[in-house]
Amino acid sequence: GFGIGILECLTNGVPVVAPMVGGIPEMFTQELSAVCLYTSHDWEQLGQLVSQWLSMPGTAKENWQLKMVQAAERFNPNQFLERFEQIYRESF
Repeated sequence: GFGIGILECLTNGVPVVAPMVGGIPEMFTQELSAVCLYTSHDWEQLGQLVSQWLSMPGTAKENWQLKMVQAAERFNPNQFLERFEQIYRESF
């Protein structure tokens, strides 16, 4: 699936750890993938990522949260519409 709940978390800077399935990896930058995505059904990797988030100092968490918000901006509906209009105009 696409994971609209994940997108909502990213938009609000809520830390996310998600499985690498469906379209979910496309929601993350390469940099974020290393700290946010785990191999589906790899519970040990999931636990490690969650532990990593929980033990991060406040400034590091804030840094990653800002990166999450920036990643989510790619899915802003206004940007989608602008890009769609651009493609439409270029096709004629």
